[in-house]
Amino acid sequence: MKFATALPWAGPAGTAGNVGAFAATAEELGFDHVKMGEHLVYPAVIAAPYPYTPDGRMPPSPSGQRLEMLTTFAFLAGQTTRLRFQPSVLLLALRSMDEYLAALRVLFEGEGEYHGRSISFPPLIFEPKPVQRPMPIYLGSGAGQASLRRIARFGQGWTPIGLSAEEVAAALPRLRDLLAAQGRDGQLGLELSLGQVTADAEPADLLRRLERLAAIGATSVSVDFGIRSSPVIDDALAAMRHFADTVMTWAGGAEQLGLKEGKIRIGSTPLDNQPPHSVARSGIARTFQSPKLMLRETALENVIPAVELRVRCSGPESILRLPRRIWVNRQARDEALEILESLGLHHVLSQPAAAPPHGTRRMVELARAIALRASFILLDEPAAGLSPVELDLVTEVCQNLARSGVGVLLIEHNVPMVLSIADTVACLHQGRILFQGTAAELRSDTTVASVFLGIDKPLEASS
Repeated sequence: MKFATALPWAGPAGTAGNVGAFAATAEELGFDHVKMGEHLVYPAVIAAPYPYTPDGRMPPSPSGQRLEMLTTFAFLAGQTTRLRFQPSVLLLALRSMDEYLAALRVLFEGEGEYHGRSISFPPLIFEPKPVQRPMPIYLGSGAGQASLRRIARFGQGWTPIGLSAEEVAAALPRLRDLLAAQGRDGQLGLELSLGQVTADAEPADLLRRLERLAAIGATSVSVDFGIRSSPVIDDALAAMRHFADTVMTWAGGAEQLGLKEGKIRIGSTPLDNQPPHSVARSGIARTFQSPKLMLRETALENVIPAVELRVRCSGPESILRLPRRIWVNRQARDEALEILESLGLHHVLSQPAAAPPHGTRRMVELARAIALRASFILLDEPAAGLSPVELDLVTEVCQNLARSGVGVLLIEHNVPMVLSIADTVACLHQGRILFQGTAAELRSDTTVASVFLGIDKPLEASS
């Protein structure tokens, strides 16, 4: 299943800085595409509804700032490598809608006559002109028979508008019949909306909503992170990361491994549907593939809350500044300081977490995980972006944690590091276990080297 979201292209959040940060985060977290409106399709006999300024940009709309779509896409294409961009097309039809859709297909799949900012297929003008072909056409509509017939004739996908999940499910058999009549059995994408997601949304609720859409047959899911109401998108980015860390991670793993049921426990404690803070208190800590820190706070202030999660005082003790609260504050600060200094981070203690380079932020996040004193630590590619000195230190930390009785689950592509510290190694390929055994057994295995390196000799000989 693919995931999509809309860029902050209009309203107070519609700035170049915001769309850049939003698109970069979406790509980092694994979103397939971002969306933005709108192309306009209108009869040539009427004037352009949105006149452009002399410099080629669309002026602010009466409702506020509006970014010109193709300029924005071109800007983002230079900042991303994998992310796809999906324009929204508004059809202003005075005659047959089918005629417009036929022209639209030519626009995105063929050639037309260009006129600078626009392209014409008489009697239509398309503005601004598209820059990418072929481009799959998802038609947004209700479930009326005429709408479904157009989707079957012209669309590569359907984006239901104003329909409940039940109404979409009820319409799909009729749409499939219409597709079959066009000789297009099964050749249709279905993008459904999950609705708005906030940074404090319950993962269990989000997964239930996602499973409902998957059961209908969604091939992609669009998620709204509430980006249009405020010029500050920090909350939207936090919501996006929360969604990726919980729902997208679980959905991707469950889809690849075919997981349908089961229980998650640590000892006898069930972890199913537990919020992150409950999982952390149960004895599980983790780091992320991309460090997730409070970027405006200092390195020290990022680690202190991890200590406070287990060294706590009551609400009244905190409010009244009783001795217990003072002791907890001092203890949390001292422990956090000690851990950071043990990882060689004394020089960044007072710096905002956004200031140090990527490798140093990884080390701060590792310090936070250690501060929880967890029974298990899950490390997601901790070696990525580290200097040789930092890599040696992380390797030593992992070994010391294991010796102290902490379980360490390491997800890592640095093979020499893995072979030097792992007791048991599992190699996954396309969602399946390709190899499982000791590091020594992996060194003499030819299957892993063949699949990942394309050579038929043991991994040790090829590394």
